[in-house]
Amino acid sequence: MAVYRCSVQKPLNRAKGQSAVAAAAYRAAARLHNKLADKRHDYRRRAPGVAHSAILAPDDAPEWARDRAALWNEAEAAEVKRNANLAREVLLSLPHEMDDAQRIHLVEAFSRKLVQRYGVAVDMSVHRPDRGGDQRNHHAHLLMTTRRLGKDGFTEKTRELDEPKGRGPAEIEAIRELWEKEQNRALERCGLEVRVSRLSNQAQGLEREPEPKIGEAANALYRRGETSEKVEKVKEVRQRNSMRENMARQRQGRLGNAKRQDVAKALRAAALAAPAPERPAPDSTPPAGQEPRVSTWRQHYREAERAKQQLEKLHRQQRQALAEQQRAAEFQPGKRLQTGTAGRFTRLAAAPQAEPVKVDRKAALVALEKQQAAERKALEAQQRKARRQIAEAMEKERAAQPVRQPEAPSLQVRSDEVRQAPLPGPPPSPPTGDKPPSNDLQAMRAWERQRQQELRRQREAREAMQDNQHDPGRVRKRPEPS
Repeated sequence: MAVYRCSVQKPLNRAKGQSAVAAAAYRAAARLHNKLADKRHDYRRRAPGVAHSAILAPDDAPEWARDRAALWNEAEAAEVKRNANLAREVLLSLPHEMDDAQRIHLVEAFSRKLVQRYGVAVDMSVHRPDRGGDQRNHHAHLLMTTRRLGKDGFTEKTRELDEPKGRGPAEIEAIRELWEKEQNRALERCGLEVRVSRLSNQAQGLEREPEPKIGEAANALYRRGETSEKVEKVKEVRQRNSMRENMARQRQGRLGNAKRQDVAKALRAAALAAPAPERPAPDSTPPAGQEPRVSTWRQHYREAERAKQQLEKLHRQQRQALAEQQRAAEFQPGKRLQTGTAGRFTRLAAAPQAEPVKVDRKAALVALEKQQAAERKALEAQQRKARRQIAEAMEKERAAQPVRQPEAPSLQVRSDEVRQAPLPGPPPSPPTGDKPPSNDLQAMRAWERQRQQELRRQREAREAMQDNQHDPGRVRKRPEPS
C-alpha cells in the first residue's frame, strides 16, 4: 500500500564542507563543475537509477536558472558567509502502485506549488529503487534554493523556513499538508482506493504502534543475513501490532454477534406478536390413475414430523413470552408495560390516573395450554394417518411381487467319468428311489452325486435361516398400524 513521507531535511551548510553543486550532481546523476572550489563532480554512472530530473523556476527568472550548473554555481556565489546555508532538500516517498509517468507528474505538480509559494528554484530528481533493496522504494529528491529568484537573479533569503521557533515549524507543516493533498489527489486520479495521511496513528485514532526507522546501515546488515538491534525492535513492534489487530477483529466479531442476537430477538418478538400461520396439511392423495407408493407416504410422514417440531418450538417461545410478561407485571403492578424492539420490556412512568394492569396468570396459562394441546392433537392425527398409509402401501407392494420358485439342482459330471463312459448309445438316466441300484456302476455314481447335491442345498438353506434368526437387522418387519 502507499505510504506517506515528506521529510524536510536540514539545509546544506558550507561550514560542514557541503556543496550545493555536488549535491545537485549526485541527485541528478550528472557531471557539474564547481567554479568556487574548481572541482568537477561526475556521477553519471548513477544514471540508470534516475527516472527523471528537471528544474522548475519562477516565470520571471533569468534563462540561466534552467541550467543546473549555472543555477547552483550562482547559488553558491550569492552566499558570502563561511557558515551560509546553500540549499534545502525535501525527500518524498512515491506510491509504487503508479507507473513512472504518473509519479513524475505528481512530483512536478508538487514542485510547482513550492515554486509558487516561496518563489525559489526547485531541482527535482525522481529515483528508482536500488537493485538490491526494496523494489517498492520509489522516491524523489527536491533541492530548493535558499534565496528567491527574480528577473535580476537571487534576492532575499527564505527566512520563514529557517526560524526554529517562529514560522519555521508552521511552514514545514504546511509543506507536509500540501504533499498529502497532492498525493491523495493523484491516487484518486489513477483510480486507486488507498489514501495517505500526514497525521500520526494516535492522531488518527489507530491502535497501532509506530515502527522505528531501521536505517541504511541496519538494512545492509539485514540483507547480508546478520542480526541488528534495530531490526529486532521492528520485529517486536510488528508482532505487537499483529496481536492488536487480532484483538480488534475479535472485538468486532463480538459486536457483530451482539447485533445479530438483537435482530433475532426482535424477529422472535414480532413473530410472537403476530398470529401463528396455519400450516396446510400435506396432500396424501396420489395422482389420478396411479397407486400410492411407500416413498410418497414416508415423505408425508417426514413433513408432519417437521411440522410437529416447529410447533413445539413455537409453543416453548409462547410460554417463555407469557412467563416474562407475568414476571414483569408482578414486579411493577402499578405501571404500564411496553415491549421493546429486542423483546425486552421497558418500564414507562405511569400517569397519576393510570389504573394498574391486572393479569390473571392461571387463566392465561390454561388458555395457552388448551390451544397448544389442540394443535398437537391435530398434528398427531396426521402422523397416525401417514403411518397407516405407509403400512397399507407396503402390504400392497409385497402382494404385487411374484413368488420366486426354487431352482432344480443341476447334475454335473466329472471329466474322468465322461472319458470312462461308453461312446455308443445314449447316457444312462439317474435312477429313482431311496436305495441305489446294484446292477449298474455308472447309475450308482450318478445317484450318489444327486444325493450329495441335495444334502448340500438343504444345509445351505438351514444355515441361512439360522443367520436371519440371530441377526434381526436382516429381517424386514412389517410396520404395525397405530
